[in-house]
Amino acid sequence: MSNADLNRLINSEEIQSVIRPAGPSKSRRATRKKNPLKNIGIMMKLNPHAKSVKRAEMLTVERRRAAKEAVLSKKREGK
Repeated sequence: MSNADLNRLINSEEIQSVIRPAGPSKSRRATRKKNPLKNIGIMMKLNPHAKSVKRAEMLTVERRRAAKEAVLSKKREGK
């Protein structure tokens, strides 16, 4: 089979009536990978339990800060 035979086959009426028409090419942009350690929304998608862990950590930090502030205010009053 030569190249001309293949070209004639592809362009024949029988083949062209069966195949779909070529549409516009759909180019898709690559999505940007986000770091789950920095982006909390992406972390929630990967690990739903991370929300409660993060909240518990924030509450612990807030309690420590409040306790430290209470100790400092007592020291200030004593002077």
